[in-house]
Amino acid sequence: MKTNRIIIVCTIFLLNLFYSQSAKSQNKEGGIVEINLPDSIKGYIKFWESYPEPKYLDSIPINNGKCIFKYRYLEMPTIAKLIVFQNAKKKRVDDIYIENKYDHPTTVYGNIVLDNSHAVMHATPWVANYLSCTYENVKGSGNGCLEITLPDSIHGLVHFRKWDGSQFIPLDSARIVNRKCTFYYNTSEITDERVSFYVEQPYSTIIPENIQTGSTWNYLLKNNTLIKANANPKTIFNNFIATLSGSPETYVQMQLMSKTSGYKDLQGYISKAFIQKHSDSKLLLRELFYSGSSYASVNDLKEAFSLFNENTRQSSKGKELASYIKEREEYDKHGVSRKFVYFDATGKQYNLNDCMNGKQLCVVVFWASWCGPCLEEIPRLKEFYKEYKDQVSLVNLSIDNDYTKWTDRMKQYPVEWLNLSGLPKEKKKVANDFGVGPIPCFMVIDSKGKIIASQYIRKGNEMRPLELENIKEIINQKIHR
Repeated sequence: MKTNRIIIVCTIFLLNLFYSQSAKSQNKEGGIVEINLPDSIKGYIKFWESYPEPKYLDSIPINNGKCIFKYRYLEMPTIAKLIVFQNAKKKRVDDIYIENKYDHPTTVYGNIVLDNSHAVMHATPWVANYLSCTYENVKGSGNGCLEITLPDSIHGLVHFRKWDGSQFIPLDSARIVNRKCTFYYNTSEITDERVSFYVEQPYSTIIPENIQTGSTWNYLLKNNTLIKANANPKTIFNNFIATLSGSPETYVQMQLMSKTSGYKDLQGYISKAFIQKHSDSKLLLRELFYSGSSYASVNDLKEAFSLFNENTRQSSKGKELASYIKEREEYDKHGVSRKFVYFDATGKQYNLNDCMNGKQLCVVVFWASWCGPCLEEIPRLKEFYKEYKDQVSLVNLSIDNDYTKWTDRMKQYPVEWLNLSGLPKEKKKVANDFGVGPIPCFMVIDSKGKIIASQYIRKGNEMRPLELENIKEIINQKIHR
């Protein structure tokens, strides 16, 4: 009897020791973000989770130039945004940006990754130089002319560009001659995509003076045939810029955001060397998961996954990726038809054949109720559907995990095509079935369940997001109109 008690006591001791060491090795104490600011900065900092969906986390007062945010253990890295409110009445609101040393020249990154580390930031007010324009304009439509007069100190070229949602696209350039440069345009060709002008030396953006009242360059170019602008340098203290130490996952994220870090190989995939260097990064694993559908060969994806360490592969996202790889192998045999079973708001079930509706191709739109860019895409989708509804079927698949929010948003933004999800029972079915990345994104399936294109498309050596224009090209190639 005494011997049994000794065995039980020893067993309990060993179990306690094991669980204590296990918890310690997994660092389940959570993390800290320490922000240091000039002593003159008063107020508080709001912490917001910005991915996978916006969520308020906490508000921490700034005391003697320091703000410390403590958070619970996170199984997966979480991307957060920091906003400084410089007084209780919220009269001054500024974001904190982090220097991205992996970009050349150095750029800034607007978030921090909560990765259970002790991250330390040193933030100072960000001095921004720009050229402010007063202007005279003549309203009208048709061919137009923009003439910009610049200070004597500005030389070289003025560039005209647009923002396509992921990067700036060059549109035109004009050389400065006798302090002036001239651009010609047609008002009908100015779209809703944000356009801007900037000078090279020294780098400065050119901004209409009353941009706050709605007079953006888009508005001016759309509605005027003659604009004479006079640009003068201005300096503002706008937001904060910070250096960062102690957050490994933020370093990984900044490299993923950088165009010069070289983390991709010649095929446009995450390089093996980069994975081996960051084999413990759960954030990098998540990036691989979301880009998994862009891998032409499932064997290449398996090899990339195998380069992560065991602990990372056994994380929740690692298990999801392992499941996705298994499904990809199954897909090579049977296509997606077996798993393509979803429900509308009334609970009616639809399979792939129902969604095809007798067409050769089905265009799938991945979206969510909380996704602003998804809602902005709806007018373009309606135009696309009107033009191509006789050639292809169109289906919305939501990655929402809240049934009420999903159905409420559908009532606010009704569409003519099917709107499906795994809800209310299977919250993650859509995201897990297809490894859905940043939304909105698209997929094209044929009637046999084979994926023609999904989320990304190769352009040269780069993988670019699959856009509606790419889908139109696929339709014209696959279907004789």
